[in-house]
Amino acid sequence: MRTTVKATNIEHTNAIDAYLAKRLSELERILEPKEKSELARIELGKLTKHHRTGEVFFAEITFHVKKKDFRATAEGVVEQCCGMDTSIDDIGFISKVIDQTKKDFNVDAKRVYSTGLSNGGLMSYTLACNLADKITAIAPVAPSGTPDACNPSRPVPVMHIHGTADPIAPYNGGLSGEIFGNEGHQVLPAKDVVSKWRRIDGCTSATQNTYQKGTASCVTNNQCNGGTEVTLCTVTGMGHTYPSGKQYMSVAKIGPVSSDISFDQIWEFFKKYSL
Repeated sequence: MRTTVKATNIEHTNAIDAYLAKRLSELERILEPKEKSELARIELGKLTKHHRTGEVFFAEITFHVKKKDFRATAEGVVEQCCGMDTSIDDIGFISKVIDQTKKDFNVDAKRVYSTGLSNGGLMSYTLACNLADKITAIAPVAPSGTPDACNPSRPVPVMHIHGTADPIAPYNGGLSGEIFGNEGHQVLPAKDVVSKWRRIDGCTSATQNTYQKGTASCVTNNQCNGGTEVTLCTVTGMGHTYPSGKQYMSVAKIGPVSSDISFDQIWEFFKKYSL
């Protein structure tokens, strides 16, 4: 199928062309041979209006088949990943879980931490933004970004861990890879996410190397407001996996696990902090 692509307010990249080619190839499977030469006009880009959780993007395709024009459009927020339903109050739910857990068990309410992989990492950032009075520190692993709107009630210590061979949430940003039927979401570079949190926590520019083993290294800003710190741990060659965790999908799909960093380092980070 012949195509024309117009990009508005975004860069027209090779990654976009590759994604469109893949999707159009699925359409061509149902077309008759003579129809595959028809023209598809595609426009995609970023709208000038804003959304509380990210930027608003749109896509539109018009194609001519059997002397008829067919048109489809879509619009949505494409900063966060993986089809999250913003109508569900995850923050309120987790807040109640914390309260109920403290009521039912002998919990040190000053030491409640959050860590998670992928969407779990993004949720850790979301909790830090919105429940800083209950969440002491966070350790996100391979998140796709961090909420645009973030004004925590106190500085929150952060330990961000990310593999350079992550095909789902690329370390250097770009479009996400396919997992669980989701792909093509915008991923922020890990260093940009951490830089944002250094600004949120009021850190100085001074950094120091705080961990090194094999291909894993951590760089820390420890001169931040409230005695907090913000750390970026870069793991060369690690995929979309939890440090020293389970290889839950094939290496070809998500990249490899690394044993050069583990939850031991996360716990060493967590236990330094108390509300």
